Amino acid sequence: MNSTLCTICMRGGSQGVKNKNCKLINGKPLMYYTIKQAIKSRIFDHIVVSTDSKKILKIAKSYGADGWFLRPKKLSLDASKKDSAIRHALFQAETFYNKKFEIIIDLDVTSPLRKTEDILKAYKFFIKRKANILLTGCESKKNPYFNIIEII
Repeated sequence: MNSTLCTICMRGGSQGVKNKNCKLINGKPLMYYTIKQAIKSRIFDHIVVSTDSKKILKIAKSYGADGWFLRPKKLSLDASKKDSAIRHALFQAETFYNKKFEIIIDLDVTSPLRKTEDILKAYKFFIKRKANILLTGCESKKNPYFNIIEII
């Protein structure tokens, strides 16, 4: 059986929507939905939150995610790459749990409408194909240029 880690990366200093990870949607913080989807999928050995915020860490843990470290500031800047935060979380998890993870799945907290079934289907597809990487997306319902203003 593959050892599978779920990472959920959430910065405290969101620029677009301030404190978006803690904003209430239908009475629950945004992060709640991703954490609960990960738990419900039952495919993860551990669900680890990567954040630079004590507040986010505390709330995430209250909903069932694991968290014992804060992400370094250099990995939490606007220009920081997400893969660096995921690698840091992986290193922390492998050290903390004293085990190697064969599969790492990062779930974006900003996709609260994803279904648990989507996570399971993607996971099964990944395993069946013996893939190295899997990125998910969805087809746009409208032409993206419909809402974009382009300066010429």
